[in-house]
Amino acid sequence: MKILPVLLLPLFCLTTPVCAQAPVTVPLPVLFPVQQTVYMSPAGSDTATGDSLNPVATFTGAMNRLAAWSAGQQGELYTEVVLFSGYYTSPLVQPWGQFQLPGRQLNVSVRGKGTVMLDGVNATISSGQGMVHLLGSHIRVANLNILYSPGNGVRFGYDANGNVSNPHDVLVEDVTVRQTAGHGILLGINPIKNSDPFSLHPPGERYAVRNCTVSEAVNFNQPQPQWGSAVKFHNVRYGLAENCHIHDNSGEGIDVDLGEQIIIRANTLHDNYANIYIDKGVGIRIEGNHIHNDYRKVPGILLGIEAFTGLLTDHYIKDVAIQNNIILNTTTGISLWQGIYSFLQKGIFSGIDIRHNTIIGQRGQKAAIGFSYETFLGNPVPNVVFSDLRIYGNILSAHPDSLNNGRLLTSPLNPQPGLQASYNMWNLPPGPGFNQSTDQSNPQLPDRAPATDTLSFRPGQANPAFLFAVPASADIPDDLLGMARNIPHTNAGALEAAASSSSDEREVSVRIYPNPATSQLRVSGLPDGPAFYKIVSADGKIAQSGTTCYYENESNIPLILEQSGIYLLILHSSGGYKTVCFQFINN
Repeated sequence: MKILPVLLLPLFCLTTPVCAQAPVTVPLPVLFPVQQTVYMSPAGSDTATGDSLNPVATFTGAMNRLAAWSAGQQGELYTEVVLFSGYYTSPLVQPWGQFQLPGRQLNVSVRGKGTVMLDGVNATISSGQGMVHLLGSHIRVANLNILYSPGNGVRFGYDANGNVSNPHDVLVEDVTVRQTAGHGILLGINPIKNSDPFSLHPPGERYAVRNCTVSEAVNFNQPQPQWGSAVKFHNVRYGLAENCHIHDNSGEGIDVDLGEQIIIRANTLHDNYANIYIDKGVGIRIEGNHIHNDYRKVPGILLGIEAFTGLLTDHYIKDVAIQNNIILNTTTGISLWQGIYSFLQKGIFSGIDIRHNTIIGQRGQKAAIGFSYETFLGNPVPNVVFSDLRIYGNILSAHPDSLNNGRLLTSPLNPQPGLQASYNMWNLPPGPGFNQSTDQSNPQLPDRAPATDTLSFRPGQANPAFLFAVPASADIPDDLLGMARNIPHTNAGALEAAASSSSDEREVSVRIYPNPATSQLRVSGLPDGPAFYKIVSADGKIAQSGTTCYYENESNIPLILEQSGIYLLILHSSGGYKTVCFQFINN
């Protein structure tokens, strides 16, 4: 174990968590109405007025217009810069002097209108800044394409020269980030204050990243060792990463570094350094994600602890729910790692619930689920604590040649301390964690995942090996696709068995139009209220998901699909569920 310097200070509760469970929902960012808008265009002029007919040319020009508009006003002001379609080569960086103004603060949202490209290949920003680097709260960044940032792609948070901005209530959606030297989307700041290493910043609150794509972020064309993340929640309470495509990044895919009450849901991740990494987290839900590797030998989900301070304190991986995920062709599907911290600090792994996941195909002599920690006299070393670990209702399979000693579940100790395992189906005896009374070993399960689509792993007549009925859990009413699970027994793994004729009666009549569709679907037929939806492509991959709200039995679903083709819309609400095919045309 790496030894860190330890300062013996009265900070024993430095990271002691609030009693929490993995959240089903989290508070979303609160956005306030825009009071002033300035428009930008590559064909604009900074001498223009900045309205929609007379746009400015640069973000500096836009900030100057907003500063002039706010002269003499007091308090928090909420503004927006709208970028017309075009190609921009300067970063959108909000200088401190135009944010922390005497008696007033400018909170600036940024939104693209049409196709907007921010190209940073010749931009001059520090490594800690981003091509979009804003300092305000209650704001939105939307509909931008960011390429070749010499720093980060999108950045929120500032702590330098005695000035601190720790924003909250920030929504980042429909943003594409590619080929950055730094993080793709970085939200939050280091917990330790630059001005005082013995004091901590409070966490930033209510961050959401939705419908974003991040690829080739971190060290693009840089000869540096691995570091950084495609999407990172750093010292954040209440965070959401939903319906994003995160792939081929040199850092972690989605990273939570000292987070509390975070949901990572319905994302597609592949070929990242670690696809999802929880580094110190309390109250984390990881559900409905499709994780696979096409070529890299990297983990699917990694839970570990890396100390952010040498102060004497405890660090936690606590109340983590990992449910309804498909994890394919990883080194370790789900890995619990002791991490790096001093022998005077304690790492506590508690309340980790691994249920209803489908984990197929391992690479690199690892395991489907693996524990990694040091031992002493037949126990974990004294500063590593395991308790209340649950592995239930999963389907796990791999070829023995791809496993560590042919074991699907590995740990330094057998039995693994704190572990309860039951109702899992394995293709071969897993090692520690096999429950003789409830588990099943089925050698007919495929031991590799040549296809990375979702529907290939749906139990039914086409996939009889995946059929394994287990007692249903009241808190997991749906499967990965949003289909209602059968009661009182459901299928193990992330997907419910294909519906029988008797369960078809639960469906309701739904009409969608237009069909073919180009920008949105209008859906009628479900009762008023919220509904969950997923859109699945013809190859079985989740292309879009989210929630929609019905009013007078009708709802609109904006389409953010990239490829034309035939799609399956899966709707689920209190009134029932329905699957409907439609055609999408990308024009």
